[in-house]
Amino acid sequence: MLSTEEQLLISLADLLNDPPREDRVGRCLSAGVDWGRLMALGNHHRMTPMMHSLFSRLNDERIPETVRSVLDSIYEENRARNLDLANHLSSLAKSFKELSIDCMILKGLYMARTVFQDMAWRPMADIDLLVRKEDMSRADALLTKHGFACEAESAPRRFYHFVHFHLSFVHQPRSKVPIVVELHWALQDRYRVLHIDTEGVWQRSEEWSFDDRPVRIMNHEDLLIYLCYHVDKHSCFSRYVRDFSSIRAEEILSTESQVKLLWYLEILLLLKQTQKSMNWNVIFDRCYQWGVQAEVRCTLESLGKLFGASLVQKPVAMLKPSPPGRLTSVLYPLLLGRPGSTGRSTGTVAKRLRSILTREHPMTHFRAVKFLDIGAYILPSRESVARRYGRTGWLLCFDYIRRVAKATTLCTIVFTMLVFYGLRAIVHKATNRRQQLKQCGSLMQAVQDGSQQ
Repeated sequence: MLSTEEQLLISLADLLNDPPREDRVGRCLSAGVDWGRLMALGNHHRMTPMMHSLFSRLNDERIPETVRSVLDSIYEENRARNLDLANHLSSLAKSFKELSIDCMILKGLYMARTVFQDMAWRPMADIDLLVRKEDMSRADALLTKHGFACEAESAPRRFYHFVHFHLSFVHQPRSKVPIVVELHWALQDRYRVLHIDTEGVWQRSEEWSFDDRPVRIMNHEDLLIYLCYHVDKHSCFSRYVRDFSSIRAEEILSTESQVKLLWYLEILLLLKQTQKSMNWNVIFDRCYQWGVQAEVRCTLESLGKLFGASLVQKPVAMLKPSPPGRLTSVLYPLLLGRPGSTGRSTGTVAKRLRSILTREHPMTHFRAVKFLDIGAYILPSRESVARRYGRTGWLLCFDYIRRVAKATTLCTIVFTMLVFYGLRAIVHKATNRRQQLKQCGSLMQAVQDGSQQ
């Protein structure tokens, strides 16, 4: 059962519905609210800037002034932060245009400008941009010219281009809140069975004016699928929930969960905004082609659990993906636990294990839990291979053998590169450490010699 604070957070988000349901918020306030817990919950789910405006709209005396004051400060900080991000994006978009580099905005600022009533409502950690892979070197040089520094310096760029799908560039790295640009050349890891057609996304993309700067955005169908995939990538529901209808709101809202309520809310607002133009038949076909039926189904199912959204009833009924394999559905909850579930291990060892498995390695951007995805990538289901290559019979058998050989070779190369560059980074770090200690020793010796004289 949801706590009062969890119910209040959902009820506040529901105020954006038409007509708003202010009575639900009133009932939650009357039930008694632990304001410290609500603020922690809102911060985890990136809802606090929005809470400022929604509480102001209510003008209810039961909301403490201290809470209003804190929310005012958070709102103003996020407003200034988003304006700074927007200014940087506007400058970058102009430069991309001058160099004839196609640039596509992913999520973030596009969603903040289009689906939310106030751009300050959506916190953003970075600017997500997609460029074509052949334009990466020029885009890299452009960001460097604008004062950005690539975080990935432990290995050559070609290593990251081979094993990953984006690079992070940081501006003002010593400031309190640096500006980060995540430059993508693809939309998924290479070692997933699913296949998001990045070139097709480019072909269907639309031009959009950002502060009078032309940029590309996904069309609505691609954007909806991508947002659903992004949510599930963090929740992992499609990996281990065999009965998709068993997903509970408590799991989504738990502070142990990797997903954010804000992400679900922006999908709901996008659906409301585009419900007359959204082509669900195209979405169903594309989900099958990309192999993301389970990811989209789980996200929409969760959306319905949170907001009771009638908009998702038809797609949830139409999307009928195969459940995850039994081994995966056992290993994921065993290693990570289901957030918000009763009786789960919450001891120090269990939390430490989850932290290790889900932590992203700074050099490789790899999480240990992804080894479970690699197993399915090397030995995919027959259905996924048939979907990828569109053949049957003996030709499908040939394609399957070719796919297994290719995946095994790729993973072997990647693993070898990870070990090589990992060891090189360790040696480099140890060498620098020795040099620093040697310099410190020389400095101390010079000080001692000076004092003796």
